[in-house]
Amino acid sequence: IYLCTGFMACMLFFYACQKEKAVSSEETVVSTNLPDTDEGIGFRESGFDYSQCPSLKSSVYKSGDMLVFQDQEHFDKCAICLENDYDVYNDAYDAQYPNATPEELDSLDIVNNFDEWTPYILFENQFGFSSLRAKVENDINLWLDTPAEEIDFADDPDSKSPVMDESIRALLNESGFAKVGTDTISADDWQDKSFWGDCGFLKSREYTFDHNDDPLLVNRQLKVKIKIESGFLTSNLKGKITNLRKVRGKYRKRRATIKIGVTGSSFNGECVVMPQFWSKYKGYKKRKSLKVNARIWLLWREAILDRNDPRWMQERCVAHGYWDNDNNYYPVALYR
Repeated sequence: IYLCTGFMACMLFFYACQKEKAVSSEETVVSTNLPDTDEGIGFRESGFDYSQCPSLKSSVYKSGDMLVFQDQEHFDKCAICLENDYDVYNDAYDAQYPNATPEELDSLDIVNNFDEWTPYILFENQFGFSSLRAKVENDINLWLDTPAEEIDFADDPDSKSPVMDESIRALLNESGFAKVGTDTISADDWQDKSFWGDCGFLKSREYTFDHNDDPLLVNRQLKVKIKIESGFLTSNLKGKITNLRKVRGKYRKRRATIKIGVTGSSFNGECVVMPQFWSKYKGYKKRKSLKVNARIWLLWREAILDRNDPRWMQERCVAHGYWDNDNNYYPVALYR
């Protein structure tokens, strides 16, 4: 019994090690089996007063081809409100078909002419506004028209945009600009920065899992991304998982039962580990894409990025992607 148990444990560990080519064997992340804690319709940001959202959004106005925000706090909170609008809208729709499979929901979406981006579209339309979100989404659809044998997943417009969140893209014009207070901000402000030290404040990493990583992923691509975005109002550790499935010779964004979480230690500007710990997750949903944001409010917090630092193995930040069940685990660690 002891021999069998030991053998099975070794086999499970070996299988987990193969799940991510992007993280070598000495860096393999062990699954944390993050619990599902979504409650009711929508996913609520703890410590945020959603009753202020109507006022926040109504205070936005358009000047020229840009939206105008009172200050950075106004901009950031509007993004949180739009993200919540999106979750509430999509959860309410999905709740009508609790027993439908992802494939059945894909078919129902066509029958019902359902557009997951409706909350963003409504927000943009009230300003007669052409957003970066709409531009990137259009670019994604054009890119996905490439035959499966020719498509280059490194060219995904979603991955190439420096802005990870659709909610933030919806606040920028299609050229990537917005007016915040007296300043004009740009999508380039979200571009990854190079770091010489052990820690960093603006860095992302993405990996696309396919059948080479897991034989179960036949005709399927799972893109998992992690990003650190530090700020004085909020410091964010973000994770995103996107499902692409081969359909009639082309890859398409399609629904799948997916879960995403992020965990990791936070560091100050001098790369000293701090008491705050990033940990957040969204439980299984039948979505094409799922994103999570662990926020630390009113503190500048960074992530350790140097794999040669002895602290990295213990303190690193990880996006935990899951497909179908917790045995199908796809982690991506953040490093320089």
